[in-house]
Amino acid sequence: MIRRPPRSTLFPYTALFRSIPACCPEVIQHICAVSKIWGSYPNPNYDRGEEVLECIDSIQDSSILPREIVVVDDCSTDNSVEMLEAVNIKVIKHSENRGTAAARNTGARNSEGDIIVFIDSDVVIHKDTIKKCVEFFQRDESASVIVGLPDKTNKYPGIVTAHFLMRMYFRLFEYSDSVSYTNGTLTAVRRNIFNKIGGYNEKLRTPGIEDAEFGLDAYRNHEKIYLDKTNVVTHNKKIDFWGLIRSDMARTVDRVFFMFRKRHTRSVLKEKRFFTISFSQIFSALLAPMIPIFLLLTIYSRLFLIPLIASLALFFFLYRSYLSFIKREMGIFSSVRIYFLLIVDMFFVYLALWKGMLLYVSGRRY
Repeated sequence: MIRRPPRSTLFPYTALFRSIPACCPEVIQHICAVSKIWGSYPNPNYDRGEEVLECIDSIQDSSILPREIVVVDDCSTDNSVEMLEAVNIKVIKHSENRGTAAARNTGARNSEGDIIVFIDSDVVIHKDTIKKCVEFFQRDESASVIVGLPDKTNKYPGIVTAHFLMRMYFRLFEYSDSVSYTNGTLTAVRRNIFNKIGGYNEKLRTPGIEDAEFGLDAYRNHEKIYLDKTNVVTHNKKIDFWGLIRSDMARTVDRVFFMFRKRHTRSVLKEKRFFTISFSQIFSALLAPMIPIFLLLTIYSRLFLIPLIASLALFFFLYRSYLSFIKREMGIFSSVRIYFLLIVDMFFVYLALWKGMLLYVSGRRY
């Protein structure tokens, strides 16, 4: 149950992402015993009142309590605002729906403190989540940004939701500790660095792209971004098959724009520090449409069974580590189901790659 907040948090509301800003007086003691160093925790939300309350409750139950909660309403249409006001949460309202990046920037501008922690509103943090952020900054004064790790499970059932979470967890866990991306589930950033980068790009509306650009801009400004794999949070994301397809297609189109505009393609292929599109994803997306083609051609000649089997084997090879991970975590049956889900998903990603390139060549941007 939500308790009346004894102190303050900033909570921006956005259409696609949710993040919560909060100010924690304990951060003063943990980061700097002399200066008044505050912590701020932003979170965008749109039409997810129950999840917002659960997120706030987890923050209020943390070992470092929030000081203040302020919500930026990005033109939500449900009763989220009334629910938040009922538990004494201050609400700042946007006059129009402006998206995740704008909501986070509004949250940051309306918060106090030298540290801002962004948390999606469908995320439940652990008791020591904020404490770990504080201690990391305390241990390494050169750290500019800290990124947490979304857990591999949540409260929702379903193979698509499981794949969405497992894929994210597995992909991030493979990365080095030094990265060039951020994510809305948990990102802690020093305010002076946030202001130096200029905040999030408000032109970006597809979820996740604003995080990728902010992280890359910080990295190219020689700021240190660390992935803290011990700081795990629960991402209560529920997604169905078509939701996954729509999400991956939209992200792929915008990431094509992102990579070309930022001249980022070579870096993506060379290093495991960029949360965009990996080489195996690109190659598997190019391979995926060949599988149904060869399958149809087997109707006319069994000789096409050879390239069909070869394509299926190569696709498996590209995802062998991830599928082995799924087998260990969920069993072989789930691994097989996700294998075929990946083939279908990568087919649509293939279409999105072409769409993104054609739109970019024609002059379209974000």
